[in-house]
Amino acid sequence: MAMFAVLMSVSFVACDNDDNDSADLNLKGRWYSKTDSVSNLLIISGDNSVVAYKVSNYESWENVSGNLVVDGNEVDIYLEDGNSVSGTCTMSDNTLTINTAYGAYTYSRLAEETNLTGEWNYSNITFSAKACADEIVIPGGTINGEQVPPTIMQTSQLSGEFIKYAAQRYFRNVKFNNDGTMTYNVLKDDADMSMAKNYSIDGLDMTITGETAGHDIASTFMVFQSDDKDTAYFVFDKEDVADMFIGYALMLFEGGIAPDVTDEALQAYKKAFTEAFDYYRVEFIINRAK
Repeated sequence: MAMFAVLMSVSFVACDNDDNDSADLNLKGRWYSKTDSVSNLLIISGDNSVVAYKVSNYESWENVSGNLVVDGNEVDIYLEDGNSVSGTCTMSDNTLTINTAYGAYTYSRLAEETNLTGEWNYSNITFSAKACADEIVIPGGTINGEQVPPTIMQTSQLSGEFIKYAAQRYFRNVKFNNDGTMTYNVLKDDADMSMAKNYSIDGLDMTITGETAGHDIASTFMVFQSDDKDTAYFVFDKEDVADMFIGYALMLFEGGIAPDVTDEALQAYKKAFTEAFDYYRVEFIINRAK
């Protein structure tokens, strides 16, 4: 825990700068860091207050507040959970390199506001999951008037590779419009089929709503954007991922096949998914089309 606290807090330091005097350095804004074991988003205000959004060891840690005291390139950071640390760093090209007793870590500056208007392509997806049940039972229902029995899947089947496969099929050629609508392609058999949804961004939260195969779906998750505006990150927690899987399941029946699956069955599926995993996190990354 002490190491993770260091990763969150030490980056607020008034760092040595390769190009500018450290007194002129402004760390106000959003910063994002990722390693194999931890990813976190840091928001620094002009009054030296801090908010950290973080995940590590399959556990979500959000809205941890704190404050910092800076002396040259040294800092003391105090978090509301009782952790306090010190550290130093260097900065170049909007990248913070954090040097701590635990090693060096890198934070990249993010845009202070997210604006996704334009065309985007799928880039990558990362994931972490810890199953607490060996299998997940997907509730049955009726499709085109035919009764479908429950489906049993091993939680290992819902692996990151499956999510990557689904993302590549169901989020192709994404376009965000100024009117709050978005379009994207779904690979149906060997051809792309255009889909449309509504979206809104409120600070760190993005909400997508719309109809899929006769069902109203909605999902809210975290979103932020690189400082150069060319990369966007969507971060989903366990419940958000369950909402996505509901959408995936329904998309399979798009293109003229109208499934008769009740809302109750979909909610039961979501409940089964969230209970099957102790934690699940997905980071979906897209790049602006050139």
